[in-house]
Amino acid sequence: MLPIKMDHVSSYTKKEFEKMHKEIYNTSINYIKERMMKSEIVPDYTRDRFIEKVSSEPMNGLQTFSDFLHQEERMEKMGNS
Repeated sequence: MLPIKMDHVSSYTKKEFEKMHKEIYNTSINYIKERMMKSEIVPDYTRDRFIEKVSSEPMNGLQTFSDFLHQEERMEKMGNS
């Protein structure tokens, strides 16, 4: 996918793009938090720590979510051993 060159886009479109980007970002962070809350594999204190990290460091939300999913997978494998 080619990067968007914003200097060739009208200011209205820039605002619209920024608004859509913010909505997508917020939707993603909300999904991550909801998904973490639904986990029955990760203990509450660990889950709460991950959720707090996503809330306090939203720019690292995808990495935190990835770490959470790896933790969940490890715990699931331990439980099925």
